[in-house]
Amino acid sequence: MNTDRKHLVNKSLIGLVVLLTICTGFAAAQATTGRLTLSLQPSLDGDGDIKATSITMAELLGTDGKVMITGTVAGSTAQFDLSGITAGDYFIRVNGLSDDLVPTRIDDPTKAISQFVGQKLRATVIGNLSDPTYRVLTFSKGQKEDQVVVYSDGTNVIPETYAYAILSLKTSPQKLDIRALGTASQLNSYTPTTPTHPSTPTAVNPPFAEWIMGTKNHASDYNATDKKCITCHFNLDTKAATFAQITISNGWCYRCHYGKGGVDEGFIDTTALAATPVPTVTTPIATTAAPTAAPKTPAFEVILAISALLITVLVKRK
Repeated sequence: MNTDRKHLVNKSLIGLVVLLTICTGFAAAQATTGRLTLSLQPSLDGDGDIKATSITMAELLGTDGKVMITGTVAGSTAQFDLSGITAGDYFIRVNGLSDDLVPTRIDDPTKAISQFVGQKLRATVIGNLSDPTYRVLTFSKGQKEDQVVVYSDGTNVIPETYAYAILSLKTSPQKLDIRALGTASQLNSYTPTTPTHPSTPTAVNPPFAEWIMGTKNHASDYNATDKKCITCHFNLDTKAATFAQITISNGWCYRCHYGKGGVDEGFIDTTALAATPVPTVTTPIATTAAPTAAPKTPAFEVILAISALLITVLVKRK
């Protein structure tokens, strides 16, 4: 083999190595694509009306209401290929129920994510069912819950807004976020100063997560009985002049919702503290599905064949 041909073959081999490297990168990228699996779990259900005993359709929506991915459905499970999805908050529309959206949070779209939701589409956990990363509870229009309100006078926020609470269980300390259902806009948040709540006559040092969202949460423990709480929260009925003036001993019930009536009085929007904002035109949730996946990359076999053909052609030409 003469020198020129050797050079040609060497260059061709270098080209093949480059193509194989690119192909390997493509294959690695495809291999790290995550998947979100939503499953119905009736054991999570609490108050409310049953909305779904099976899943016939499931769509992953962005915070703008547009369909990002249409899930693959089988019985009580829906799966979403997370190709092209970035980390953040999203919503799952089950069986076309736009008034009962299921919030989800994707921390890493390259990982497999499990999520479970009750048949009432209210209570959901993200992560391991028995040891989740997030616990979520919605207060939706479909469940006839109260709207989000303005702190100054308790009037409904405009445009019409419903809330969901998402509790981060794996952070230290844990954190409670109150967000707008459908947009994920933050309405309120709270981070406890201690991991447990002081004991009450009927609860002994309940952990924060249980006190907020457990089966024996603060609402059920209170049960419209002021004497259970006034040892620390003296003025349950007092509404501070401003949200910033709320303290543990003065108006504490207004910290999240409008008074001691709890969620039946509506959650507070801390971004609309002074007055009800001027009505704005909103875009309804889209019903037309968007592309369900990112463009596919060339298969490994195709690139390999092209590389081999390139070498053969170059050698023969010489």
